[in-house]
Formats: sequence, structure tokens, C-alpha cells
Amino acid sequence: MAAGMHSASSGRLVAFVLLFCASAYRSFSEPARALREMFRVLKPGGKAWIRDLRPDVPEEAIREFVRGRLDANGLAGWRLRRAFRRTLRKRACSSSQFGDLARQAGFRIGEIKHDLVDFEALLEKEAGA
Repeated sequence: MAAGMHSASSGRLVAFVLLFCASAYRSFSEPARALREMFRVLKPGGKAWIRDLRPDVPEEAIREFVRGRLDANGLAGWRLRRAFRRTLRKRACSSSQFGDLARQAGFRIGEIKHDLVDFEALLEKEAGA
């Protein structure tokens, strides 16, 4: 993200009106800092859309997701389910924890929705920020 802040040709600061972060938030070593950086690089009135895995996803939902949406069966399906259980779900942030961190970073939360395995958050940097 920080690399996107400076134009290589002019050295001018650039800000974004829309930011997407899909299935990556759980990978940040410092999630609070990542949200503060997202807030910093957005223009006032800008929006951030963040989607990531929830830690409370039940085993049956993981099976359904792997089988249905990822179309993985057999050994590939087993490996994906194992990755969800052993690694991905453990590193995930609950939507309430995420909401708290987003507010602390300065965001106004438009909404946070849940689907089968993820939460989806729409955040806004208010016009006066």
C-alpha cells in the first residue's frame, strides 16, 4: 500500500477513493497498523471494502465452501479443509474485533455482513477526516 502513495514520475502524494482487500487481512502481521495505513491512503470520503475469513466458521461450512465454491474434492479438498482448520481459521479476526480495530483506525463502519465463511466490511473515511 505504501508504494501506491507516491507517483514514481512526479513524487506527488496520491490518495485513493476506493480500496479492496480480499482474503488477505488475516495475513497482515500487524492488523491494526494495516488498517491505519488503509485509512491514511484513502481520500476523505473514500471507501474500503474488506473481505476475510471468520475464525468462528463451523467445520460443516468449511466442507460446504471447499466442495461447493472451490469445487475441490478428494485429496485436494482434504488439503484445503486441513489448511482452513490448522492455519487460516486460527489467523482470522472476528468481525467484532475487526470493527473495533477499524473504528480505532478512524473509519466509520458502513456495514459488516457475514456469508458462509467470510465477513465483508464496508468502511468509510468521513469527508472531514
